[in-house]
Amino acid sequence: MSHAAISEAAQRRIKVEEMFSGMKAKAFPKTEDISSVELKSMMSKQKVVLVDVRTPAEQKVSMIPTAIRKETFERTRDAYTDHTIVAYCTIGYRSGLYVKELHGKGDCEAGGLKGGGLKALNLRGSILDWSLEGYPLVDEKTGLETKRVHVYGETWNLVGEGYQAEWHKKPLAVVAAWDLLKGFLTRMWSTYLKPTWLMRYFS
Repeated sequence: MSHAAISEAAQRRIKVEEMFSGMKAKAFPKTEDISSVELKSMMSKQKVVLVDVRTPAEQKVSMIPTAIRKETFERTRDAYTDHTIVAYCTIGYRSGLYVKELHGKGDCEAGGLKGGGLKALNLRGSILDWSLEGYPLVDEKTGLETKRVHVYGETWNLVGEGYQAEWHKKPLAVVAAWDLLKGFLTRMWSTYLKPTWLMRYFS
């Protein structure tokens, strides 16, 4: 790697850290976080469940290996009572809020679930920090490694060297609203409109 490239990578790391620290101080100052390097080490020593809290559009581009969607985790969380939860998003803001939410519900605490169990952490710098460390990403559908990274918006175009940043072309509010609508319709279908429900109703 050239001196110029090292300098650019260092500048991106500094920017990511500054942005994350500012978000953390304002929105979730008491939430415990973990770096990508620390996460890598943790995953080799204990059970960890990575929870991707981003939108489906972002997840379709790439995910951290072994990660699951937040919706999947919510449905199967009882299977992870002996795991440490590590949530991530683009830079750590949305995942920080999610970890704060888990703590607020009393589901998790920084030191674990009351009586033992779940511990929830936020991935500091999230997928941006992961890429800056040069760690692999995978296509969720194929499981193949990819260098594509969805960075949510141009502001967060701070990926590591060799990675390809992508972001929403539509206004972010429109994308977020559409994802919420799709999630609502999916839940409505699952709860009320499945043929099995109709069969029970008319039986």
